[in-house]
Amino acid sequence: MSSIKTLYIIRHAKSSWDNAGQTDFDRPLNSRGIKDAQMLFSYWVNEIKDVELIATSPANRAKSTSMLFCQTVDLSQNLISTYESLYEASVTDVYAVVKSFPDEVNIAAIVGHNPSLYYFVNQYLKKQIENLPTSGIVKLVFSCNSWGEISRASLADSKFDFPKNH
Repeated sequence: MSSIKTLYIIRHAKSSWDNAGQTDFDRPLNSRGIKDAQMLFSYWVNEIKDVELIATSPANRAKSTSMLFCQTVDLSQNLISTYESLYEASVTDVYAVVKSFPDEVNIAAIVGHNPSLYYFVNQYLKKQIENLPTSGIVKLVFSCNSWGEISRASLADSKFDFPKNH
């Protein structure tokens, strides 16, 4: 009998470009990004409150989005693990991170960047999305026993949302 693995794919919140000398890696969130992420996480709180693991890119804007996620949903920041490979990731890198999740974990989230997250989710979705906007969330529910078994065929349900929907 298959179990259920739920994966939330979250693009980091909108970041600031105010400091022209700042590296891409170090860019912080801007005020609109913080507001949008908090609003969307609050809207999704009943679905995402049981996340057991959060894999994040080490970039400032992704780590800050992960911390906002925990603060808004009232989860421990100890659930956040940084994966160097999620910064400037390929789809293969994202999949490798997912495959590394312990099978005891049934609900996980990844916080990272486009284009890798956008391409990753479209590998599974039956109805492709055209963009994964900042603070956007894609919920993928798989009927399988292991994170290594996720596939388009095992996708049981999905949902896509982003701030401008609200």
